[in-house]
Amino acid sequence: MRVASVYLSRLFLTRFIACLLGFAGIIQVLDLLNNATDILTRGGGEVGAIGFYAATRLPLVAMQIMPMAALIAALLTLTRVGQTLEIVALKAAGQSYYRTLAGLIPAAAVVAAAHFLIGEVVAPPADRALRLWLEQHPGAGEHASRLWIRHGGEVIAVAGVAPGGAYLNHILLFRRDGENALVERIEARAAEHGAAGWTLLDATAIDTLGQVARSERLPWTTTVMPDDLAGLARPQLAYGLAELDALVAETAIGTRARTFYVAQIHKKFAAPAATLVMILIAAPVARGVRGRQGAAGRTIAGVGIAFLFFVVDGLAQVTAEAGSLPAILAAWSPTALFALVAGSVLLYTEG
Repeated sequence: MRVASVYLSRLFLTRFIACLLGFAGIIQVLDLLNNATDILTRGGGEVGAIGFYAATRLPLVAMQIMPMAALIAALLTLTRVGQTLEIVALKAAGQSYYRTLAGLIPAAAVVAAAHFLIGEVVAPPADRALRLWLEQHPGAGEHASRLWIRHGGEVIAVAGVAPGGAYLNHILLFRRDGENALVERIEARAAEHGAAGWTLLDATAIDTLGQVARSERLPWTTTVMPDDLAGLARPQLAYGLAELDALVAETAIGTRARTFYVAQIHKKFAAPAATLVMILIAAPVARGVRGRQGAAGRTIAGVGIAFLFFVVDGLAQVTAEAGSLPAILAAWSPTALFALVAGSVLLYTEG
């Protein structure tokens, strides 16, 4: 069993790495072909800008395609041992198909751990670096959309954030009481941060009684700092667990609803588990391969089933981020459902 597990793991991992590099390379090339002119414009014509863009995008791309690469690798591995009659030899030695699949678990665990580590350690800083670079190198004719921020008892809307975050254009400030009822609305032409803190310029404040107060310079007492705002002008795509915990607890500044960050926390753990689901999907599909034509057809079928999984998983995730579905249910129910279906099909075909 140990020799077979090492052999299958080696086959699976080599094919997984090849699929991952191939898919990532194709996606990166297509992305660069589509955005090369804009990247060069932002980078002042320096070719190094393309390398920086590709390097900071790679971790997020790798995370997105790792489950699909795991599926293709599992299909190729199981098809290979089926076509070369190695499965027959293993059965003759007393090892069932289930034990053969169990030999892939260590390799799948390595892939799942790599997926989690990339999402936790590599992707968040790379994504932040890319967002800050894009903010500091705006494209031609680019206009930032209004940025909405919720922090403590305040809801803040900003039309634009200057590089560094120390100057804000056209700010709307909504202050709420402990019961989230609106108590004051302030509109200012701009806000600047200095040694004494934030100052609202040309501000107009309206309370719930309709009383209006105008001021050319109005102090704004808040714990929001320029560094907090510098990276918020563009939506963040990758978060670490510590960041998500702070955003859920509202001790950090976010631009999205709390339900979005709760859903992201559950997805942190559910996404790597998709690797095991991909192997379960591949197992019954590859089991009945007979000849090259059968292998091609069943590979397409496996990819189609995985695509359906990603569609269901994506819809559930979006629904949870909007707060319409419990985050734990949205993150884990597609994985559990497809694992149950794939496992049932495998039991039926082997029964």
